[in-house]
Amino acid sequence: MSSPAIDLTQFDAEYRRQLNNPDAAPDEVPDGRYHVNIENVELTEAKSSGAPMLKWTLRIIGPTHANRLLWHNRVISEKTMPYVTQDLRVCRLELRSFSDLPQNLGKLLDLQLEVTKRTKDGRTNIYFENRLSMPEEDDDLPF
Repeated sequence: MSSPAIDLTQFDAEYRRQLNNPDAAPDEVPDGRYHVNIENVELTEAKSSGAPMLKWTLRIIGPTHANRLLWHNRVISEKTMPYVTQDLRVCRLELRSFSDLPQNLGKLLDLQLEVTKRTKDGRTNIYFENRLSMPEEDDDLPF
């Protein structure tokens, strides 16, 4: 497949500068509260332990840093079950049994949440604060 002849030589110097500048990566999203859309949730295994893990991809929709991504990984164990359950509770996903989770992951997509990003001792954590209401969920509408 042939591309149209577009002259990109004007970007050569900047491209070389970026390649040689390890600090040129986009700035990390700062700690704070964000509204996010759940873009993906997958059940996978933690590389280090092989334990089951929920891997969340969250796209920021505001109030700042729109379209940037945050990731929330939660290993599933007896010790972490209270946190996993709380994450699902914030999303309002109720399961008859926890083993039903894989078949219900799709229900989490496109939900909007308020989250807090907090970094301590070089480790970043994402905390689910609350689910944002969708307009069709508001029961107080006069129509």
